[in-house]
Amino acid sequence: MRDLRRVCREFGIGRLVEVEDLLGGGYINGNLKIRTTKGHFVVRIFLKEVAEERLKYACSIVSKLVEEGVPALLPLLNSEGVTHTRYKEFVVQITPFVEASRFQWIPEQAYYCGKTLRRMHDTLIGMENSPKPRAFITIINLIPQP
Repeated sequence: MRDLRRVCREFGIGRLVEVEDLLGGGYINGNLKIRTTKGHFVVRIFLKEVAEERLKYACSIVSKLVEEGVPALLPLLNSEGVTHTRYKEFVVQITPFVEASRFQWIPEQAYYCGKTLRRMHDTLIGMENSPKPRAFITIINLIPQP
């Protein structure tokens, strides 16, 4: 917990109140929903093998989407103006937590999701390819089970 409190201070998101949930993790990262004195945030925990150039590339993609008005969450900057830091042996990023609802299979919802996806594709069509990963993906367990 001490490391997570340090991360909260480093990103200026308030004092850690609690870790609320392990959100749907993936093969590349796990996501912790936390509550601080300034609100709810998501701590994205990457494998330590993640390369700096891949983090910068991902941020450039999201920045491009935001510039074009496509809904996307940019990672917060820490006190050094960087989008990531270390938590234990992992690289982490912080984003605001956004409450969302499940897809409800309503035609109008599908239409607007498709429209947003089209805007994403149109915005990113000219982007250069991402840097190649340096390591194979491994699945990790981020939170010890009781």
